[in-house]
Amino acid sequence: MATALSRLRERLQLRQVPEAGQLREIRIRAGLTQQELADELGIARASLNRYERGHRRPRGLVAERYGRLLRTLRESVA
Repeated sequence: MATALSRLRERLQLRQVPEAGQLREIRIRAGLTQQELADELGIARASLNRYERGHRRPRGLVAERYGRLLRTLRESVA
């Protein structure tokens, strides 16, 4: 039970994506174009654009991949 709960907490943490303004800033500081990041996430560039402008929020597996990738990018440029 404790293991399942800790896995659930970990997955929920991975889905935490920064606010829209920070998304663009992190991507730019990492030296990536929207297309490069979208390709890495397996989504359309238009979807990434909507996330960065705050028109939509990533959900599910996309949010998990996005959160994980942004943490990696943030650590690499820090």
